Amino acid sequence: MTGTVLPPPPSQSGGPVPGRRPCSIRRRSAIDMTWPDGANGKMEVDAEAIDMITLDADAPAQIVERSHLVATALRSREIVALKIDGDDTRVASALAGNRGGRFRAVLRDLFPDPSMRRGTQWHLLDDMAGASIVGSSALLGWARDRASFVRDMEEASVGGKRDGKMEGVCIGFAPGSTALSESGWVDLDKQHLSSTDDLAREDDPSGWFTPLRRDLPTTRRARWIDVWREGREIVASAGFQDSANRPDGNLEAIHEYRVIIRANVSDAAIMSAQITPFVLPHRECPLAIPKADKIIGMKLDELASAVPVMFAQTEGCTHLNDVLRTLSPVAALAALLPEHCIGDAA
Repeated sequence: MTGTVLPPPPSQSGGPVPGRRPCSIRRRSAIDMTWPDGANGKMEVDAEAIDMITLDADAPAQIVERSHLVATALRSREIVALKIDGDDTRVASALAGNRGGRFRAVLRDLFPDPSMRRGTQWHLLDDMAGASIVGSSALLGWARDRASFVRDMEEASVGGKRDGKMEGVCIGFAPGSTALSESGWVDLDKQHLSSTDDLAREDDPSGWFTPLRRDLPTTRRARWIDVWREGREIVASAGFQDSANRPDGNLEAIHEYRVIIRANVSDAAIMSAQITPFVLPHRECPLAIPKADKIIGMKLDELASAVPVMFAQTEGCTHLNDVLRTLSPVAALAALLPEHCIGDAA
């Protein structure tokens, strides 16, 4: 990439979460990461994921499944405490003390069968590893001394590697990337952010979460996946946004993608994938999008295992990879729709 002049990355949020469609199922999740004691304290996590079926506009949504967890993490992202609603502490105890890739490795051991990885609890826990990377983003906007804060983050090894350096972690941080400082850390002064509003819709408050708190440094990782049937196709419309509050009460988006996937009902093979980036922090980030065409022809339930291999390190974008991985349960979600939503499409 050295010597190539790339345009600025996309920096316009896509707006509120879409309205829910009749005869659809929505999986929505929010991971809120708050710093009550500032940069010198621990990160408090409150996360929730819900599956809800919408039959028609006039009837309340049917909650199919809900998971909730709270956690405490060090600034270096290791989980020091984790409580999962309804869990007997087996999972929480095993995950404590881990971060990032190691966190996910332990999680896979705890849920060895892929069929165990379709629910809302897995969705939240699996997303914790990536969410924790951006959890400190809110702190940057609240820092009185930006340069000192950046040095502290580097020394705490907050980045993707144990030494905190990000070079080679993804396509946005490939060697020679404009996103990197000479020392291999992220150059935050070159990071593009975008002003954004809360994703909630005024005409559908039950379809989303309460607004992000504004009184303490807080970062939110939010996702939604809407799934429905069109004839012999399964359609999934998914969105993802990392955002952080600022002391003036405003919000800034850090990452935002929206994706539409169409798959064949008979074998759940992916027929098309439309990926739209709305907010990305660095010029090199969008280079990952054309590579995502490789998922066409794959089966939906293969995404979770195949995407990390196909788009490892500089072959992909960490955040786009996670968007695609979370689509793995789409066929299972579609199967939860009542028979009258399917009609004669089978």
